[in-house]
Amino acid sequence: GLEFRSAKHSAQWATTLEQYAFPILGSIPVDEVALRHVVKVLEPMWITKTETAKRLRGRIETVLNLSLIHI
Repeated sequence: GLEFRSAKHSAQWATTLEQYAFPILGSIPVDEVALRHVVKVLEPMWITKTETAKRLRGRIETVLNLSLIHI
């Protein structure tokens, strides 16, 4: 399972996913999410918010990996 260090860490996960990933990935079935979709999420923020983009990339990968395990 996915474990968080604290409630704040859990909230940060949810916030970044809701703010940046869900608008683009939210309507796509998990097993159909492709690299091009993830790039579309990350590209606009990669230069200006590099650290956030890196964290978000990891969070998206984790969610997709956990979801695909359970399909």
